[in-house]
Amino acid sequence: MFGYITAQVGELKVREHEAYKAVYCGLCKQLKKSCGPFSRMFLSYDVTFMALLALSLQEECHSRVGRCMLNPMKKRRMVCEEPALEYSALAGALLTAYKLKDDRADEKGWDRLKARVLGFLFRPVKRRAGERLPVLEEKIAKGCEQLGLAERGQGLSLDHYCDFSAQMLADVFEGIEAEEKTRRVLREVGYFTGKWIYLMDAADDLKEDFLKGRFNAIITAYPKEETETLEMYAARVEPVVKRYLEDTLAMLWRAFELLPIRSARGIVENIAYLGMPERQRTVLKKWSGGLLEERKPVSD
Repeated sequence: MFGYITAQVGELKVREHEAYKAVYCGLCKQLKKSCGPFSRMFLSYDVTFMALLALSLQEECHSRVGRCMLNPMKKRRMVCEEPALEYSALAGALLTAYKLKDDRADEKGWDRLKARVLGFLFRPVKRRAGERLPVLEEKIAKGCEQLGLAERGQGLSLDHYCDFSAQMLADVFEGIEAEEKTRRVLREVGYFTGKWIYLMDAADDLKEDFLKGRFNAIITAYPKEETETLEMYAARVEPVVKRYLEDTLAMLWRAFELLPIRSARGIVENIAYLGMPERQRTVLKKWSGGLLEERKPVSD
């Protein structure tokens, strides 16, 4: 996962912020327990959102006071002994494992070497997570393989590229709940979350991918013209990308509103309705402020 799904902390109530940190800390502890200490290095707020969403479908969850290895002198509250937390930790570990595998195939030079080393060190984590969730691992592996084949092809639409990532997250989110009706809604939430993350990552990396000639779904779906500079290209495709992101987020909200949320509503709504749009604005602002040249009027 990429860390795009974050809360707008300034808008959280004090108790909500404490609960948010308790889930994050609990997820860190759960990763160590389920997958080993190395897996904690890859904990992201995207996985925290998935854990929060899973826990919000319950009336209550268990927590305790413990110590963090980064600040052992201070005790803090953390969620623990929750199946939803364990599932999120294992699913997040599998997504990370296959993201590292994808990086090994896509990157070059030092970045590829780094991905190889991290992938090698992550093997025990992947094995332990795969043993606990073999069906989900099979689905993620298949989705990554299909995405890799699509990214090596040409002439596909942006929706087509996004669909593979969206289907993977749909499979992951569907496994959160056992009740059939809620599973269908969670699948929709996961689908549009996966699509949004893929679009955000492509938009965030557009400059670097453009200059280095690497694959980017936006550039491939909307090829640059022969004489176009980065600034000219960004100006042309920015309205299209913005519309894609806004439409995807709107569909995510529609699905999100159908979930039977029983607790932590303020936190998950803050992330969905405030945090994600703010992160989206930040990425798109890079285009207007960094990718696009500021054309100031020429003074007399």
